[in-house]
Amino acid sequence: MISGPLLLTGFFVVVALPVAVLIALAWSWWRRDGWWLGIVRVALATYVVALVGLLFFPLPLPPWSVPEFDAGLLGSWPYPWANIVPFDTIGAALRLGPDWPEFQLLLGNIAAFVPIGVFVGALRPGRHSWRRLLVTGLAISLTVELAQLGMSLLMGYPYRVADVDDVIVNVAGVLLGYGAFRIGDVVGRALLPARLVFWG
Repeated sequence: MISGPLLLTGFFVVVALPVAVLIALAWSWWRRDGWWLGIVRVALATYVVALVGLLFFPLPLPPWSVPEFDAGLLGSWPYPWANIVPFDTIGAALRLGPDWPEFQLLLGNIAAFVPIGVFVGALRPGRHSWRRLLVTGLAISLTVELAQLGMSLLMGYPYRVADVDDVIVNVAGVLLGYGAFRIGDVVGRALLPARLVFWG
């Protein structure tokens, strides 16, 4: 376990959220493209801050001290810094079942990325296909996992484990979110008068 001061999630959110919301509002003011997209951008900014807080915090501050950690006892690379075997973590979680934290974490990793699909659909309706969303989700999730791996390597301790299965379930979450938005879009346009279809 890393000893030393931590930059807590709550502190990060309190500092980052007002900045992110102000940027979203300034962007909407500059674009002048309607109140609906302004609300979506503010919601997206809030979500991004929450997601970063969830994925990277609490963050140990340097200098990092791991007195009981012996890298030589952990086996060959990449264990335990990264899991590169697809469906290894997913399979273990499914075998354990819904009462286990591993299964709940699996569902959480899916749910955490569902809003990305919704936001992309809401911000750019009709301009994305599921294939583009697949690439977008893959790029975002790979960036997150590589950042977590880099953070752990910098600390000299596997504080966050990069997992190929996280990429798989994160991308699944993005696609589920986009699918939900597309269904809602179709249903909304079918049931509502055109003047009430405010999302594009």
